[in-house]
Amino acid sequence: MLGGRLTPAVKWLAIVTTAIYLGQFAARYAEIEKALLLLFAVTPAQVFGSGFFWQVATYMFLHSTGDPMHLVLNMLGLWMFGSVIEEMWGAKKFLFFYFVCGVFGGVCVVLSGLLIPSAWTVPTIGQSACIYGLIGAFGVLFAEQNIYFYAIIPVKAKVFVWVLVAIAVLYALAGSPYSFPAHMGGLLMGYLLVTGNWNPKLLWLKFRYWRLTRDRRKLRVIDGGGGYVH
Repeated sequence: MLGGRLTPAVKWLAIVTTAIYLGQFAARYAEIEKALLLLFAVTPAQVFGSGFFWQVATYMFLHSTGDPMHLVLNMLGLWMFGSVIEEMWGAKKFLFFYFVCGVFGGVCVVLSGLLIPSAWTVPTIGQSACIYGLIGAFGVLFAEQNIYFYAIIPVKAKVFVWVLVAIAVLYALAGSPYSFPAHMGGLLMGYLLVTGNWNPKLLWLKFRYWRLTRDRRKLRVIDGGGGYVH
C-alpha cells in the first residue's frame, strides 16, 4: 500500500515541518538549539513548572537533527496515510483530526511526567503522535486494506495497528528514546475520533445493542435445543 496523490494539507504540513527542520539545523550551528528545545519541545517540568502550555502543540513540528530518519519516516507516514484520509474527509476535517491527535499525544507526555519521575525533565519532539493517530484511523476506515510491512510483508491495516502497538511496547520495555506516551496517545485519540467512542451516549447505545444481540443469540440457542421458548 502506498499513499495516493499529495493532497494540499499533507503537502503544506510536509513543507512547514521540513522548513522548521532546516531552521533547527541553523539553530544547531548557531548553538541556540537547546534554547529552542527548551521553549518548544514538550517537557513536563516546563509545562507544570513554567507554564509553557503551548509545548503540547509546538513539539510536533520539531524533529531530531541528529537522526534525519526521524523526519523521513514521519513524512512517509504522513503521505501514506494522511493523503488517503484527506481525500476522504477534506482538508479542514483532516487538519482538525491531525492536530487533536498531536495535542493529545503531548498531553499524554506531560501526564506521564507525573507518573514516571525519570520523564519529568525529558523533552519530547516529533509528529509521531499525529502519524499514529492517522494510522489508527486508517486501521478502522480501511481495515481490510493491505499494508506492506517493511515494503515486503502484506498485513491487513487492522492488524498493522496492533503490530505497531506491540513494537511500541517492546521499544518502551527496552528503554528506547521513542516516546511511548506520545505514540499511544495519538493512536488512542485517532481511534476514538474516527469511531465516535469518545462520546458516552454512543458507547451506551453500543453497549445496549451488544446486550440485545447477545440475548437474542441465547434465545435462538434455547429455542433450537428444546422448543420451550416462543
